[in-house]
Amino acid sequence: MLRSRQGTDMTAAFSEIADAALAQLPADTDTGRDGELVVWEGERLAFERLQQRLARRRGAGAAAAARAWPAHLVVFAVVRLEGADLAPWNQAAKQFYEREGRLQAPRKHVERTVGEDQEEREHKLGAWIGNQRSRAATLSPERVEQLSAIGMRWA
Repeated sequence: MLRSRQGTDMTAAFSEIADAALAQLPADTDTGRDGELVVWEGERLAFERLQQRLARRRGAGAAAAARAWPAHLVVFAVVRLEGADLAPWNQAAKQFYEREGRLQAPRKHVERTVGEDQEEREHKLGAWIGNQRSRAATLSPERVEQLSAIGMRWA
């Protein structure tokens, strides 16, 4: 299912995106990705075309809009993988990297973050980083790319 930030189901309006995502993931996988839908018009992003796609959510109108203005999904992060919520770990790793300039923490390092609910949380980030590195061969390419983008060095 393709949902907006507010939780609106957008699968019918952008069925080609949902189909492409499903084709890349096992059917029984509970995976969440954070990203942005974009529509190109010439060499620019056309927000108004994206809005027009949303206005034609069903049936022949949706299919015609998809042909006229194909959408693309730019994925920023994998926030849930096989049911596990990765967003807090990504936030902790990014916060550490931005402060320290590297993603190498002592095994016992604990990173404190503040969630959207304003609650402070503790993450055993040093152990988590070590575990991610040791499991590198079993991680999905998307996960490796995401961790690399926030400063993970694999060697």
